[in-house]
Amino acid sequence: MLVPIAMLATMPFSMIARRGRPAIAWLTMASLFGVLICFGFFQSTPRARLEWALGVEIPTSTKIIRLRETDSFNDGITTMGACVADRGLVDDLVAHHSLGEAITGGYISPYLLDADIPEDGVGYRNDQLTCYHDAKTKTLYFVRRYSDPRP
Repeated sequence: MLVPIAMLATMPFSMIARRGRPAIAWLTMASLFGVLICFGFFQSTPRARLEWALGVEIPTSTKIIRLRETDSFNDGITTMGACVADRGLVDDLVAHHSLGEAITGGYISPYLLDADIPEDGVGYRNDQLTCYHDAKTKTLYFVRRYSDPRP
């Protein structure tokens, strides 16, 4: 599998080098792969993973407490975590994902075993995303299951 991928990735640069321009081929290859490495780096930061998991733009004041992804290979990816977030982020999540107010902290606690989740918060849920917001500590606990590929 890696041989065809390597051949397709290097074929354009090999064609440029064969036409008598090896310096241009090396420069083009280095700059293109540099851009791809930078793109991969910025897509794998915790903030980018949180934005992808929640599906909304994350305010800069949001502090990530924990973020964990698991992949079952057959059932998709599950992202669970907690962050300190204002009520505005919770309102964005409810509006963007059409979440219904339905759960208590006991529903989300099996996913975050070592977290002390209070019972006096407000929970929201749909078929993919479960959120629980504690207004006192401004902590947002969430679990999202999805099968769409990462960008």
